[in-house]
Amino acid sequence: MKFNKILDYIPNTSTNYVEKILLNTELEIKLVNKRKSKYGDFRKHRNGFCLITLNKTQNHYRFLITLIHELSHYFVDKHYIKKVKPHGKEWKFEFKKLMLPLLTEKIFPKKILINLHKYFKNPKASTDSDLELAIELSKYDSREHNKKFLKDIFINEFFKYGDNRVFKNLGKVRKRYICLDIKSGNKYLFSPITKVKKHYEKSCC
Repeated sequence: MKFNKILDYIPNTSTNYVEKILLNTELEIKLVNKRKSKYGDFRKHRNGFCLITLNKTQNHYRFLITLIHELSHYFVDKHYIKKVKPHGKEWKFEFKKLMLPLLTEKIFPKKILINLHKYFKNPKASTDSDLELAIELSKYDSREHNKKFLKDIFINEFFKYGDNRVFKNLGKVRKRYICLDIKSGNKYLFSPITKVKKHYEKSCC
């Protein structure tokens, strides 16, 4: 089967169900290296060719959710002739329908499952929009040495992000944190679950 590599990235207890879904598709799924901006995406080209790309990850639970998320886009495109919103009611309906049989402790750890049930009351474009769910899912990501969530960096403390740029945490604004880029003086908004490295050298500023 052409999707065998994909099935290697999801929990073993979900493979039979997911395989049946994939057999009803006419698309290509590619595994790609980690992207900071997204876990996966769906594209339909002008010639009708459909492609899903998914980030390689050791986190089988995140991969499974992302796969079903993107397959939901595929089925929306297949079932609806008129153009609809990317994450509108049609996508939410497909996403819920495809995920419902997977919402069991045979597939997901209990804490992830509890938060998935909450999330699927009204699923958003990204699971990262649900802080509690994002934190539980992140526990199964590959460990990044000395990194922590931005939400765990105190106000006025410094941290490194990206290519070792140094920032200062200025505080929370609604759901995100406003942070000062020490070198440029520019301010940026960060998600609370952004992975950063604490910086101890005050001389940076």
